[in-house]
Amino acid sequence: LEDRGGTTHDQRYVPCKPGLFREFCRQLAERYGTRMDYYEIGNEWDLLGTNRLTVAEACAAQREGYEGFKAGNPDARVITCGWTVPSSDHPMVKQKGMQEEVLKTGCFDVHPVHLHCPFYRYKEYLDDFFAMRRRLGVTKPWFANETALTSAYDETAVADCIWQKIVYSWAKGSTDYVWYNLIANGCNPKDSEGGYGLMSHDFHPRYGYAAFAALAATLKGFDFVREIAGKDVPPVYVFRGERGGERQVVLV
Repeated sequence: LEDRGGTTHDQRYVPCKPGLFREFCRQLAERYGTRMDYYEIGNEWDLLGTNRLTVAEACAAQREGYEGFKAGNPDARVITCGWTVPSSDHPMVKQKGMQEEVLKTGCFDVHPVHLHCPFYRYKEYLDDFFAMRRRLGVTKPWFANETALTSAYDETAVADCIWQKIVYSWAKGSTDYVWYNLIANGCNPKDSEGGYGLMSHDFHPRYGYAAFAALAATLKGFDFVREIAGKDVPPVYVFRGERGGERQVVLV
């Protein structure tokens, strides 16, 4: 890797030899194939303070990685990095236009997004996310692949949030859903990310885990059918499936 300079919090690394990243991705997909559900290229490149790739470097990395993964296994599903915010207009984004330009390469199968926030904000962000996709003409599937809320302050809020986010994402066509993460990495109440886990750091289920387990038991084997919008009331989501040999409908 080639260090492009800067302090500990302001540096970026790119492969020092042309084609090196492409070959690495080829070998990875050749070895693991479709045993991996997704091959994600990078992580939160748009987040201020995390990454300093230029837009051109990000596009090049996406293109090389995609070509390498597909060469290793044509059925490999390649996604972009999980974007931190729905579009590059957000003040946290330093490299304006990065997400949009990476999407324009077309070198991806699924478009992921990271949204760690309460449910009401999640809906607002997704509205902006979908608007950006329509503006760019992106029709490839999307993926809610990091969507937590911390349990450090209020576990009941997480229990409310997780089933709301899952049902809403399901209804809006997300290919999969990832809360991030299963096990907390600590117990410091001042560390919000340490509270992302649905289980405590010593493996005790939190309220959010119970809510997820109940939702999974209720909707396992069911498919989303449609949304019923009401005036001045929350929408109802209709799921249809089979349980105990009987066809059933569940309203959420």
